[in-house]
Amino acid sequence: MSKKTTSIQTDRERFDLACNYPGALDTNAVKSALGEYLQALGIKREIVQIKQGWTLEDYPDLEKSVNWILNDLVRRNPSIRAALDASAALDASAALDALDARAASAASAALDALDARAALDARAASDARAALDASAALDALDARAASAASAALDALDALDARAALDALDARAASDARAASDARAASDARAARAASDALAARDALAALDALDASDARAARAASDASDALAALDALDALDGGNGGLRRFTQWCVFRGGWWWSWDTSWLATTYFGAKELNKTEVVKWSKPVFEAFVSGAWILYWTESTLYWVAKPTLHKDQSTNIRRLHNEKSAAMECDLENLYYWHGVMVPAFVVVRPDWITIKHIETEQNAEVRRVMIERYGQDHYLMDSKAEEIHRDEFGVLYRKEVPGDEALVMVKVVNSTPEPDGHFKDYFLRVPPTIIRARQAVAWTFGMDEADYQPALQS
Repeated sequence: MSKKTTSIQTDRERFDLACNYPGALDTNAVKSALGEYLQALGIKREIVQIKQGWTLEDYPDLEKSVNWILNDLVRRNPSIRAALDASAALDASAALDALDARAASAASAALDALDARAALDARAASDARAALDASAALDALDARAASAASAALDALDALDARAALDALDARAASDARAASDARAASDARAARAASDALAARDALAALDALDASDARAARAASDASDALAALDALDALDGGNGGLRRFTQWCVFRGGWWWSWDTSWLATTYFGAKELNKTEVVKWSKPVFEAFVSGAWILYWTESTLYWVAKPTLHKDQSTNIRRLHNEKSAAMECDLENLYYWHGVMVPAFVVVRPDWITIKHIETEQNAEVRRVMIERYGQDHYLMDSKAEEIHRDEFGVLYRKEVPGDEALVMVKVVNSTPEPDGHFKDYFLRVPPTIIRARQAVAWTFGMDEADYQPALQS
């Protein structure tokens, strides 16, 4: 009995260590363990790892499986097909919106270049936009981005946008198409993922964590993830498989549906089987346990292949004791299947993290998820959003100017603009925006609140 207990404790220690993602990865050990797993089940499958930078063309059996699932979804949910026209219209609108953001960014960069390089003449300034566009196109993953850009204005934006995202992604260009701009999801939004996949197919003529639950949570948030609509144009151009690729990510991440399994969950069967002396169950669950501790995360079955995905690298918020995903520079969950971007625990589109200068007022005000919208406003800059969105001035006095902006589904954004009494080095006096509760209705009341005082008690002899 003592020997048995020691053995179980050792396996549990190995399991606990393996839950600290990403941990060690031994691809040979994973393949060997999965081979034993298949043998115990009496099933023959080719064992294939889905690697970073994957394309559906590299995994034809995976593509076949996903197409079957897509057809099954359409068969059981005819409304998915009906949503395609609306989806296409939304994509076109978002693409134009993203173009406006890129154009504004390019114009600003051109002005900065003129200020920094006095030698540039007026013609150089007028050519700045063209030069920036050419540079963005050259920074794209291949020359086809530039040629496609000249073919259609919305496609140009999507290609330039995707190229810049890829350049800023810490996983580099090989993660390019894996950096899906995701939103917090619900099962109801699976229809959108399926719609995008159908649209793409028709164009062809036809995620450091302490335990595995963080990875599962990120995966669940990405089920039916919805990419930045402006990237759809690139997806359609790039072999027409962009939408289908996103749907593939959803299918593989969707543990428990169809034929996808999380090994951190499945491996626990081994402990129960061993404790209960279920020999037949131990035969197949022990190899799954070994695959997990060797680095496997997700298993995905098809007719002739058992695909597996390695554990992701997770980045946690260091500014709080609350365990939540966060990365200020790149993906919070770096996964060979798909990168996921989080801002203090909220999953957001990739550009919100890596290119906040591309956020537009339209992005913010059309975002349906209140938490994502709140992050967008934070990244855009609350004061800039207040002014750019034409917030209402509700009060003005000698203490400042009070503005209010209604935010659908959330509390109103109320800020008071005050002037710093100390001049800047160049002599001008800088404006500051201070956020106050939405119940504040007067500027003096707002400034008093920032000092923790009631309005009547706020009698400054000298403002600072």
